[in-house]
Amino acid sequence: MKKTFLLLLLTPTLLFAQPHKKKIAENPKLSLNRIFTTSDFSSVGAGQFYMLPDGGYARQGAENIIYKYQFGVDKAVDSILYPAKIRGFPAKFSMEEFVISASGNLFLLKGNSEHIYRHSNRAEYYLYDKSSNKIHKVFEAGSIPRLDDGRIFYATISPDEKNIAFVYRNNLYMEAVDGGNLTQITRDGEMNKIINGKSDWVYEEEFVVVQAFEWSPKGDKIAFYRFDESKVKEYTLTKYDSLYPTQYTYKYPVSGEDNSEVSIWIYDINSKGNKKLDVGEKKDQYIPRIKWTRDNNLLSIQRMNRMQNHLELLIADASSGSIKKLYDEENKTYIDITDNLYFMPDNSFIMSSGKEGFNQFYYYDAGGKLIRKLTPYEADINDIITMDEKTRTLYYHTQKGSPMDRYVYKVNLDSGVPRMIMPKVRKVAGQDKGQFNIQYSSDFKYYVFSYSSSKLPLHVELYNSEDKLIKIYADNAKALANAKEVGWVEKEFIK
Repeated sequence: MKKTFLLLLLTPTLLFAQPHKKKIAENPKLSLNRIFTTSDFSSVGAGQFYMLPDGGYARQGAENIIYKYQFGVDKAVDSILYPAKIRGFPAKFSMEEFVISASGNLFLLKGNSEHIYRHSNRAEYYLYDKSSNKIHKVFEAGSIPRLDDGRIFYATISPDEKNIAFVYRNNLYMEAVDGGNLTQITRDGEMNKIINGKSDWVYEEEFVVVQAFEWSPKGDKIAFYRFDESKVKEYTLTKYDSLYPTQYTYKYPVSGEDNSEVSIWIYDINSKGNKKLDVGEKKDQYIPRIKWTRDNNLLSIQRMNRMQNHLELLIADASSGSIKKLYDEENKTYIDITDNLYFMPDNSFIMSSGKEGFNQFYYYDAGGKLIRKLTPYEADINDIITMDEKTRTLYYHTQKGSPMDRYVYKVNLDSGVPRMIMPKVRKVAGQDKGQFNIQYSSDFKYYVFSYSSSKLPLHVELYNSEDKLIKIYADNAKALANAKEVGWVEKEFIK
């Protein structure tokens, strides 16, 4: 028996140890070293374009400097944030993101972040006031005790540029932009019990909700979620992040178990009071989205059953707390939740739905009556890119033509006739299939057009409103040439 057992163990080892009889031809120009330690086959982009209200754009450079550019000008025209010239700029702050207020005076800087789950993170935030050339750390001053390193969640400037809202240890706070007058909006937040202003695990994972509060258009109200996790069972993970592993326990409802009980509240800055909205008597339901309409007093709420096949769009009055139903959709199987909801100045709105088989855009009046279907074709739309309210033109992505491709289209709300946006130079070159994206300047005089396909690496180009090519930011021609030199073969798809 012992000999037989040894033979069984050794046989597969001997089989796999046999050398290949046919030697694969080696390419002297292709090696693991060249693939993994050089950039010869790597494609590069053009970085982020932060569009400014004046039609230009901003970009982050080295040493946390933010530069201002005008389209068509190769060099920066100004440095709108220069840390070396700002007294008190933190020496060990590594800026990851920035937001510039509508006036261009306030800069909210985010850095030194720590990821929590798939999408959530907490970070340090600094607010720079350009007019006074002063900077301060958000949530630095005040009487609230810091029970950890003081990093906060989702700091956001109010539209009137007077306050900043954020979440710390499951409670919602508001701080004046000058660093004073700190207000604690909620007080019942507690780990694994109550969450205010940010999402629980389910909403983050299922609906990609992380920041669970929204400023009203005038900045005098904050709508926020409150998650009561008291009945949700706990789950414990072992974290191997040190020599001695630690235990992390959090609320995680497995299928069929109790979810958080979710409620929507509105904080009024003037009255300094919180008001709970009536989102229905059912406890076992979802509120996957909230969004302010263009009316400062009206909040839209999307309500869905746990089966996720019945969606309602509700409108809540922030003053009275009353609710009315604007839209109702049911499906035998499933309804997808997206951010494809856009309110026009008169509160008419665009919304996507797959109720007719393909995901399409529909245009409704302020009362919820259908005006027209905006995308009358048999293909899925993906998302809203932007809206030009002056011309009432919606820009969006769609997979019209092929599910492997993604195109940029536009449609006027009044005519309802969709049209593809494809620069003529791309059509002439036969490069009109693949993945396309577009980003317009705030005045819609220029757009950054990017595309790639199975045959071409990433291209990033600048065009004016007449589709004239102004500048090529990236074409990755060298990487493509290097790939072809070592025998790269174009992909072919089988139908």
